[in-house]
Amino acid sequence: MKRLLLIAVAVLAGFSIMTLLPERETYEPATDLREAMQERMTDMLRIHAALEDGRTPEPKPLTPFAGLPHSEHVDDVSEYQDFFVVFESMYDDIYTAEDPRQQFNMVMSSCIACHQNVCPGPLRSMNRLILPATLP
Repeated sequence: MKRLLLIAVAVLAGFSIMTLLPERETYEPATDLREAMQERMTDMLRIHAALEDGRTPEPKPLTPFAGLPHSEHVDDVSEYQDFFVVFESMYDDIYTAEDPRQQFNMVMSSCIACHQNVCPGPLRSMNRLILPATLP
């Protein structure tokens, strides 16, 4: 009987806590390249933290770069569309790669290479995200 009472209290407490928590925000895609870059950097920080802790990161919905309008540093993004498509594929491979740390570093290197030519502002932050090599 005590066990049943404890279970009932736990269930009620769980429902009470759930009703007090704010509702989750719904995902709203970025509307321009700058917002999408900031969204991606935030996600790369999340993935970096998971990989550093030895955890497998979970995929999240993110705005694809291809097709977004310009930002203050890139007036005409049309010349970068092919690169954006390749980047998105590389990024998605982080979640399925045999070595996600290595794939993460390849994505970061790709980001760095592009930003060295276009918008150097976030290079220092990007370089800090490169993970140390792992031993086989």
